Amino acid sequence: MEDFLYKLIVKAARLPNNDGEDIISYAAEEKRLGTKEVYAMMQCAKDIAYCSDCWKWTTRELFKCCSNKQGARVLTTTCNLRYELYPFLRA
Repeated sequence: MEDFLYKLIVKAARLPNNDGEDIISYAAEEKRLGTKEVYAMMQCAKDIAYCSDCWKWTTRELFKCCSNKQGARVLTTTCNLRYELYPFLRA
């Protein structure tokens, strides 16, 4: 699970920002882990370098409290992370 979330951080951090302005960084993905399908999403409204730091922090916090849970959310003022065993986003 941890590897899955860190790969999602890398995916979200690859969004282009050529004009120097802050953009909303976002990534969502699903992956089969064992017998379960896991759905995850990361979102941030600051510059990309700061977003990566925020997502890494939220991932560490998530595993402190919620590593054995079927779903979890970590929300901060600058970024958020969520995973569930059911799809929670619309296409």
